[in-house]
Order: sequence, then structure tokens, then C-alpha cells
Amino acid sequence: MTIFVNTIRAIRLQLAKVREKAEASYKVAKAKIGFLKESLGKVEAKKVKVEADGATERKRRKAAETKVIEAKKMAQDQVIEAERLAVEAFKASPKFTKIKVEFGVEAFEAEQELCE
Repeated sequence: MTIFVNTIRAIRLQLAKVREKAEASYKVAKAKIGFLKESLGKVEAKKVKVEADGATERKRRKAAETKVIEAKKMAQDQVIEAERLAVEAFKASPKFTKIKVEFGVEAFEAEQELCE
């Protein structure tokens, strides 16, 4: 019977040691989980910030592209207006009047030749 009692005591001691090791492992695991949760929170916060910064950057890029398109359109309109004014100025110039008269004379003479 003494052997049986001693065996039970030894098993209880071993069980107590295993429980202590399990509790220590549990505390370590709990600390690691806490650290990992904290790290995950930080990473998620950074992710949200990066996504917000990306959205802001896309908005800025879109606004810049819109301004470039508007500037190109304005430049094109100004070129067209400059061309129109150049044509008007040429039409009002004495040189154009001279060209029209010369053309009219040539057309008249060509018509006269056809009629003869």
C-alpha cells in the first residue's frame, strides 16, 4: 500500500509540475497574443492611413489632370482665335485687296478669251 501511496504522490508532483509549465506557457502565449494584437492594430491603422493618403493622391492627380486638359483646351482656343484674327487682318490688308483684284482681272481676261 505504501508503494501505491508513493506512486500517487509522485504522479501528483509530476502533475503539479506539468500544470506549472502549462500555466507558464499559457502566460507566455497570452503575452505574445497581446503583442500580436497590438501590432495588428498598428498595422491596420497604418493601412487605413495609407489608403486615405492614396485616395487623396488620386484626387490630387485627377484635379491636376483636369487642369492640364483645361489648359490645353484654352491654348487650343487661343490658337484658333489667333488664326481667325490673322485671317481677318490679312483680308483687311492692302496686299489681299491687290491679290483679289489681280485674280479678278485674270478671271475676266480668261473669260474674255473663252468668249472670243
